[in-house]
Amino acid sequence: MFMKHDCEVVYLKKRFGFIRIAVETGSPVVPCFIFGQTRVYNWWRPEGKLYERLSSALRFAPMLFWGKLWTPIPFSVPVCAVVGKPIEVTQNPNPTQDEVRRCPDSQQCFLSSIITKNFWNFELQLLEVQKSFISSLQELYERHKVDLRYEGVPLHVY
Repeated sequence: MFMKHDCEVVYLKKRFGFIRIAVETGSPVVPCFIFGQTRVYNWWRPEGKLYERLSSALRFAPMLFWGKLWTPIPFSVPVCAVVGKPIEVTQNPNPTQDEVRRCPDSQQCFLSSIITKNFWNFELQLLEVQKSFISSLQELYERHKVDLRYEGVPLHVY
């Protein structure tokens, strides 16, 4: 929904599933970014409130996309994957049902825990790993964007 031309967009602030699995298994999370993937196809989508409501109701954003000669064949553009350092996590293999139920699906859950002074270790651990992952991903993007000709292209994290 927040796709924009001339910028890179990643959706991570409400994504906790991969972090939850990493914490439960004790596996590190590895930040990575693929440069060039947004240039493989051109795309167009309508603007406006009606389109936003329709996209919300459908739970996906309908759009047109095309490649070479208006076909689904992708454009020939360089694509480069960069991989950062693994972020080690402390394993919590058996979080209680209460911890899992309260784990953050949004920042609202975290704010309510602060207000009630009721800090849950599992929730805080997920938020800490997520924060570290996002900052590592942003650093990785900034480190490689000039070499890969993305110097004028900002990275937006939602």
